[in-house]
Amino acid sequence: MGYFMAHTYTKIYYHLVWSTKKRQPLIQPSFQIRLYNYMGGIVKHLGANLINIGGMNDHVHLLIFTPPDILLADIVRQVKSRSTKWINKEIPQDARFAWQDGYGGFSVSFSQLEIINNYIKNQEQHHKTMSFQDEYLTFLKLNKINVESNFTFDN
Repeated sequence: MGYFMAHTYTKIYYHLVWSTKKRQPLIQPSFQIRLYNYMGGIVKHLGANLINIGGMNDHVHLLIFTPPDILLADIVRQVKSRSTKWINKEIPQDARFAWQDGYGGFSVSFSQLEIINNYIKNQEQHHKTMSFQDEYLTFLKLNKINVESNFTFDN
């Protein structure tokens, strides 16, 4: 008589990255923490867990854990649309806030969690030597995602 798996066990981690529309510096220090908290609340409401969030004035990184029954595209779509509506309603700005259309989503193995977590924590230091565009293209290369750079970023 054989043994059968009676339960499903998964641990799925993602490193998500996306920028503001046209990489405009719209995430101001005065509301950055509030924005990150709001985005984390959306992630939690959707049934996933935010491990870390960080970024710069033109982009954001999220490290999340998600159950297998929640689609990554649904999480990203909800976080981006709800946070956009919230910022445009709650935070007075000169320019209308918007995120870029696409995003990068990269799986993270358990053994790499601390490395990605520290990477997100140290965004300011990291971006003293590398632009967001170079950073994003590097992630795509490291994950063997072939793209044409002229289609990677909105203008």
